[in-house]
Amino acid sequence: MAFDPNTIASLTVLTDTDATNHYGPDAKDGVALIQTRAFARKHYIAFLRKKSPAYDSLCTVAKSDSTFQYIINDKIQTGNFEGNLAMLDDWLFISLTVLTEEQLKTKYNITGKKVGILIEAKRPQNLFNWDKKF
Repeated sequence: MAFDPNTIASLTVLTDTDATNHYGPDAKDGVALIQTRAFARKHYIAFLRKKSPAYDSLCTVAKSDSTFQYIINDKIQTGNFEGNLAMLDDWLFISLTVLTEEQLKTKYNITGKKVGILIEAKRPQNLFNWDKKF
């Protein structure tokens, strides 16, 4: 099966008992889990809507998060960032603050986005390039 690399948000490889515990004996040789950017986006939007009434309201009004600038632990999320946000769970998530367009410009020198979504989170263990992502 071929995938356009630009549509992939994350790739997780499970081996040994991690694979068989989740997927049964057919996974004895391992499992590769590919998460698309579209799936990751649906996942993190649903998660953040549950965590923040302010974010939920913004999503309801805006109908899309395309005018939002996501920032995790003061790291501005650019490019293929959906996988970073999709990693958030109840254990990693600390807080979410909605920033105005003016706050984005003043604090982060970001223009062209209407809303900032500042997320504070614990850093996942064993995350490749965690210092660039989180």
